[in-house]
Amino acid sequence: VLTSTGSAWQSEAAAGGGKVLQVVSTNITTRPSTTDYDTSGTGGDLGLNVAITPTNSNSKFLINVSIGIATATGMAWGLGAWGIILVRDTTRIGAGVDVSNRNGIFMRGPSYSGDGNFGYTVSFTYYNTTSGTGGSEIIFRANGISQETGTLYLNRSVDEGGLGSGVNACSTITVSEVLA
Repeated sequence: VLTSTGSAWQSEAAAGGGKVLQVVSTNITTRPSTTDYDTSGTGGDLGLNVAITPTNSNSKFLINVSIGIATATGMAWGLGAWGIILVRDTTRIGAGVDVSNRNGIFMRGPSYSGDGNFGYTVSFTYYNTTSGTGGSEIIFRANGISQETGTLYLNRSVDEGGLGSGVNACSTITVSEVLA
């Protein structure tokens, strides 16, 4: 919808904040993995990446990530925690506070339960208030880390090739450009 300012025409989105200007999403149905366990870095690439080019220099970004199923394998029973590090271009965002020798990350998944059919489903949202530059691409990533020397898998149960009733799922990252 176009409205008149008296001297020019502008879109409703340009007239006020809180409008969603665009939505970009990536859906992963494969079963990517990472062995990255460095919580001080940016994590291992799982393909949960979105490239968005802001249409307005005052825009903010609402990031929604849904992890269909995540499991971590290859460690002693009771271990197997995993996490997600949210990254904007090359900078970590939305991370918790660092305490002593433990680095804050965006979200942490629970430990492996010992049941090969088991996995965890989680969703999370983050509102990134750092504006972009209109016309300059930004890449948001939901990268993974695994505890110790294990492997984090997306979209699959621990017992991938076993006789259990494990299921596969999909994971998604969606970024909305919001006019502030």
